[in-house]
Amino acid sequence: MSNFFVTDLLGWVNRLLPSADGIGTGRVQEKDSTSNLLPSGLTALSDIAAQQNNQVTPAESARDLAEGGRQQ
Repeated sequence: MSNFFVTDLLGWVNRLLPSADGIGTGRVQEKDSTSNLLPSGLTALSDIAAQQNNQVTPAESARDLAEGGRQQ
């Protein structure tokens, strides 16, 4: 009985995930990949760490601050 439950549960989870099509044949770097469903509050700590570790360019930092995103 539990095998059927797990199978059904994973089937529902699969329906909630985005399709594999993504952006088609276009390419973007992972750092430029954002989601409207993921609030910046969830990524704030990693964004701050990226700035502190010099893993973003000054232009990216300025753009993000102007958009109200990453902060130091």
